[in-house]
Amino acid sequence: MPSRKNKRIGTVLFSAALLLLASCSGTDSFGPKTTIAYLNNDGSLLKSYSVPYGETADYRGPEPIAAIQEEGVLYQFCGWEETERTNSQVFFVAQYEMCSVGLEIKEGTIVSYSGAATDIYIPSRWEKESITAIAVAAFSKNETMKYVHIKEGTLTTIGSYSFSDCSSLVAINIPPTVNYIGTYVFNNCVSLSSIILPEKLATIGKYTFLCCRSLVTMDIPSKVVSIGEGAFDGCVSLSQISIPDGITSLPAFAFANCTSLKTIPLSEQLKVIEEGCFAYCTGLTSIIIPLGVETMGSLIFYDCKKSTTIYCRATSKPEGWATDWNPSSCSVVWGYKG
Repeated sequence: MPSRKNKRIGTVLFSAALLLLASCSGTDSFGPKTTIAYLNNDGSLLKSYSVPYGETADYRGPEPIAAIQEEGVLYQFCGWEETERTNSQVFFVAQYEMCSVGLEIKEGTIVSYSGAATDIYIPSRWEKESITAIAVAAFSKNETMKYVHIKEGTLTTIGSYSFSDCSSLVAINIPPTVNYIGTYVFNNCVSLSSIILPEKLATIGKYTFLCCRSLVTMDIPSKVVSIGEGAFDGCVSLSQISIPDGITSLPAFAFANCTSLKTIPLSEQLKVIEEGCFAYCTGLTSIIIPLGVETMGSLIFYDCKKSTTIYCRATSKPEGWATDWNPSSCSVVWGYKG
């Protein structure tokens, strides 16, 4: 995914810190007190004062520049960073994060977006408050954004429908702090081709990736224990997917219409496969059904090709399998040990 950095601001800050260090070298700061210096984003000195040795320095000067706007992007003040330290001198520089113009942020939540940029930058902080959530339908139906860059910080929640029907969205990075993704989040994001789900994620909601027609691969994180109904329905380009051992049940239509899937590796811990789970998977050539699968719903392999081979580890149809689990009369091998 493309990334963007403001090299001008970084260069100014670094140069200013060096100049201030040089200007302070002739002072009497090598005594029992420490000189604390705070720099603005443009390199100007905001405040310089001395504190007794061992005491904590708290900023007591004028406010730094709150935000800088360049080419549709805000650089929002988010705190101080120590950039230089000697035995008697400490330098702090105002730090800024990229934030797209048009974001509405309230109480740590991204509420909506009204801009038309192709690259969206979501900060970790806004007006000194941590960003923890993206609200329901916050970016829904945006037709211009292609890349979403989320700054790693404290974001934990991505609400339902938050990016649904964003037809131009190609890629998004989801920070490792996110542990909840709602339903229909990327529904009908037909251009989405790159996404990495965070390791903390435990659940993939209903129809999360419905009709993501450009999604090719998906690695489901190892801690995921639940996949919602129709989670990957209509992902026609999906050709590779990994399913962790913690998932014991596959819901209805979870992989329906995934026409590019040739096989799907299933965990030996799997116990339930619900209605139409692999319906319309016309590219499926083979699949192994683990011995522990006790329940199989109706129309699991509806409209799959008769040439598809279903390898069942059970020696015969278990009682918990629906009579019409294989309505397309795909080839079945019982007692498979391979």
